[in-house]
Order: sequence, then structure tokens, then C-alpha cells
Amino acid sequence: MTDISDAVVADWVTLDDLVADPYPVFERLRRETPVAWIPFLNRYFVSRFADCFFVETHNELFIPQTNSLVRESIGVSMISKGDPEHARERSAIAAAVKARTVNEVWQPVFQANADRFVAELKQHGPGVDLDSQFAVPFSAANLGALLGLINSDWADISRWSKQFIAGSGNLAGDPAVWLSNGRANDEVNDAIDELVPYYRAHPDASMLSSLLSAPVDLPIDVIRANMKLAISGGFNEPEHVITSGLWALDTHAETRARVRADETLFAALFTEIIRWRSPINLLNREAAVDIDIDGVHIAAGSLVGLLIGSANRDERQYDHPEAFDISRKRRPHLGFGVGIHLCAGSWAAKVEVAGVAWPTLYRELPGLHIVEPETIPFSGFAFRGLPVVPIAWNS
Repeated sequence: MTDISDAVVADWVTLDDLVADPYPVFERLRRETPVAWIPFLNRYFVSRFADCFFVETHNELFIPQTNSLVRESIGVSMISKGDPEHARERSAIAAAVKARTVNEVWQPVFQANADRFVAELKQHGPGVDLDSQFAVPFSAANLGALLGLINSDWADISRWSKQFIAGSGNLAGDPAVWLSNGRANDEVNDAIDELVPYYRAHPDASMLSSLLSAPVDLPIDVIRANMKLAISGGFNEPEHVITSGLWALDTHAETRARVRADETLFAALFTEIIRWRSPINLLNREAAVDIDIDGVHIAAGSLVGLLIGSANRDERQYDHPEAFDISRKRRPHLGFGVGIHLCAGSWAAKVEVAGVAWPTLYRELPGLHIVEPETIPFSGFAFRGLPVVPIAWNS
């Protein structure tokens, strides 16, 4: 059992509050108990930027969770490993997501997908849900292409992602969740195995091809696990940033006018949304040694939850962090992680959202706006976004 004798027990933190609106919870934790024991999750929460940064950049002290639902859900991927194993597997996918490849190979694919799904929005007409009818299929189709899953469609990618995420969060051990998760694993394994001979003979810029062409021969279970890792988290951030960005503009008229007058500001909008409305709020680590953070002793083997959404609003790191401001002074944020586990697909996400999705939506749908944006609630904790986003435009 974890020794928490040194820690403040924040038994006032509830999942309902975190899902409904985590920011008041985050602010209180930063102010009163920056390192706190959270009973219902059986782990510490670390809420300040400097502490989260320290944990993420000291991988010899804090390791991926060894007894993890993520491992059970998708297998042992690079996110569950430290260097040198992590570095070897990450280098194997680097060619697929480096900036030049994204710009030259994937941006045209992203644009074709944007054109396709915007055309479908037009067929539905004003009142359609931007999330389910554009953000989800667009992001999932882009990810499927980048991964090289040419034998699967965007609906497969979306469904598998939901099933893997459900397994990763199945704290209650729900048998139905594991049954669904098992089917997703079988389907993805079959899809990958079917494509292995093809990519051996026809290598390209995709992630699966890169994994198969790695200088160090990777076992098939390692390839499968890393493909599933990308499926699990590779389209949720773009999906939520697309809708959160439009919501932010529609609730900040002056900024909306500036961005509409100068599309180069979409890049700054992307960076600020990742910070201000972090689509991923929680990263889990495990203490490898006995260590103190902010005067709180954390025993080796203890679970540590990094509150990314809180760190990105830390008053010690940002001026007026609660404000949405695309002109704020550039400071590092943790929206894509940091250190060896920095999200490999961060540039691809920026290109598909700021370089393709937003400009295309505004260009093709004159007068685009969210219907009553102030009434639409955000939802979710570990993954947070707008579940339904009705839009209208001048048809």
C-alpha cells in the first residue's frame, strides 16, 4: 500500500466536478495542495507547471505506469517504455511524421479529406453537428492515411480509438468493455497483418511502412502496439481542437474578427487552444524511486497524475492564464507533453487543424458560426472537448 502520511488528502476532488468543470478544482489544487493524494483514483495529483515539467523531464525518476490499463488495452507500446527502448521505437516512426513529410505528403491528403467532409456538411445543411459530421471523420481519416491503414475507413479508426480508450480507463473491470476492447485488438491485428506483405513490397511514407522498414527489426507485437497507441490518441486532439477553436472565436468576437482578417493567426489560435482548453488533461506516471515534490514524500511505486490542463493555466507560468489570448507572450506549454514522450504527431496535428481544417471551413461556409455557443458545455476529464457542436452558415 502506498504510504501517503506526508501528503494532503484531497478527498473533496470528485470525478463529477472534474468532468463538469475542472478549472476551479485545478486552481484550488495549485493554490492549496499542489501535490495532493486523490483517494478515488489512488494516486497523487501534481498541478503546477514546474512540477509537471520536472516529472516529465526526469524519466529516470518517473517512469510509465508498470501495471497499467493502457498496457492491458493496447499492449506494450513506446508510451509504456523508457529509453533506450522508447527511443528505438520512436525513431522508427519519425520518418512518417517529420515536418517535411507532413508538409509534402500528408497536407495534400488532409486537404482532400477536408474538401470531402465539408462537401458532406453542405449536403446536410445548417444545423448539422460539426463534431460528428466533420471533426471526427476528418481527423480519423487523416490518421488512417498517415498510419497506412488503407484497408480500413475513418469509422473503423474512430470506433477502435473509443474501444481502446474505454479499456485504458476501465477501472471497474467491466467485462463488456474488455470484450469490446478485445474485438478491437483482433480487428486491428488483422488489418495490420494483412498489410505487412504489401508494405514490404511497396514502402511509402506511412507509419506502418516506417515501422516495418526500421533499421532495427521490430517484433510484430511491438509494431501492433505502437499502431494501436496512435489510434488511441492520434485523432482526439485534432478533433477537439477543431471544435474548441471555433467555439473560442465565436465567444470572443474581437479575436474572431482578427483571425478572419488574417488567416496566418490560425497558428497562434492553435497554440492558445492547446494551452487554454487542453484536450488532454491527465498523464499518468509512476515514481521509480522515493522522492519529494514540493515537500511531499512520494514513495517508489506510487502513481502520479500530471494535470496538464492545470499546468497550462498555472499563474506562475502565464500572465492571466484563465484568459483566451492569441497574442500572449509565447511560453512553453504541456499540451503535447515534453521530454522523450513529447507527442510525435504534434506537427501533423497543427497542419491538419490550423493549416487545413479551419481555413477550409471558413472559406467554404460563409458566415460559419456555432449556434448559441455559450450554451454548449464542455465534457470529459482525461480527454476533454465539446461533444455536440451545432453550426450554421449562409446557405
